[in-house]
Amino acid sequence: MHWFLDPIVHHYADFKGRASRKGYWMFILWYFLVLFGSVFGVGLLQIVFMGADAQAGSNIIIPLLFGVLFLGLLLGLLVPVIALHVRRLHDIGYSGWWYLLSFIPYLGGLIVLVLMCLPSQEGTNKYGPHPYAASEPLPPEPLPVPLPPPRASTVA
Repeated sequence: MHWFLDPIVHHYADFKGRASRKGYWMFILWYFLVLFGSVFGVGLLQIVFMGADAQAGSNIIIPLLFGVLFLGLLLGLLVPVIALHVRRLHDIGYSGWWYLLSFIPYLGGLIVLVLMCLPSQEGTNKYGPHPYAASEPLPPEPLPVPLPPPRASTVA
């Protein structure tokens, strides 16, 4: 769940910097799981409260309320999703404006999907350091400790 909450809590409207490929795809996975669960829940509530043979318009308040909450969830997550796409494009060395290709029917979404699958640029690019780059240099590894020589075994 960290992969889903971190871009929302810490990078809600952050269009600067870079996002790793793993972080992007894990967020998208959780995003679709949350949306699918919400749609399933709203549909289930509609079946429970409306019933198969209920009169039209009776008990519509609760499913309508959850439908409005789902729409609020969808709109509330729109900004972090776009920001994450832009940061992912920055990670592969492209400008965030390339995200506008997704508005071209059929072909644009496919192009953006392919771009999201490309590996990260190594090192620092003009959008910032690599997402997994350590902020401080790692300490040198300790020297190996020599092991004592094995004892000779006496077998009788």
